[in-house]
Amino acid sequence: MLMYLHEEEDAFWALTSLLRGERYQMNDFFTPRLPKLFRCLDHHMVLRKKFIPSVHKHLKKLQYEPTLYATKWFLQCFLDKLPFSLALRVWDIFLLEGEEIETAMAIALLRTFKKILIKSNDEQVNDFMCRICESQLDEEKIIDNLSEVLLDLRRQRMSHLPKPAIIEELKPSESLSTLPSNKKIVVRNTNHFTPVYETTV
Repeated sequence: MLMYLHEEEDAFWALTSLLRGERYQMNDFFTPRLPKLFRCLDHHMVLRKKFIPSVHKHLKKLQYEPTLYATKWFLQCFLDKLPFSLALRVWDIFLLEGEEIETAMAIALLRTFKKILIKSNDEQVNDFMCRICESQLDEEKIIDNLSEVLLDLRRQRMSHLPKPAIIEELKPSESLSTLPSNKKIVVRNTNHFTPVYETTV
């Protein structure tokens, strides 16, 4: 995508913004253990269950997990997984709105192809997902679905990824082996989906 920028300096700062900018934060897709990718996949599962339960139920029955189809969706922000003209439109919206578009687009695609997916077996689902970029898609319908999904997610305050868990009350110099027996470690996730866990060591 950055190759379309004529000036090298513009491309550099655009890449910097995509990787480190607060609106996009794509750097966390490529740090060790891919933390943002797994947050996206987990959040996608929550949204799939809530907003398209029939598709969720069918894919669960087929044991067709998000890692099988959505990994490249999130890592590449749908580049080479959609017809290029549609991918450009998605990227325009992504650059305007930020990372929440990836979350919404993944649900919008499943909602758009709901009838196909729930009638397909595992091989058919996999083949369809792999070849979706080669399909003749109604781009306007998909963009309209994206807009509707994004509004739904924002109303439910679910458009953004949950923040990563943080460990409190454990100083950098402390190790588990040196903690007193009544010391508590509190793992807190600021997202409302994940409860607070406390453990005594």
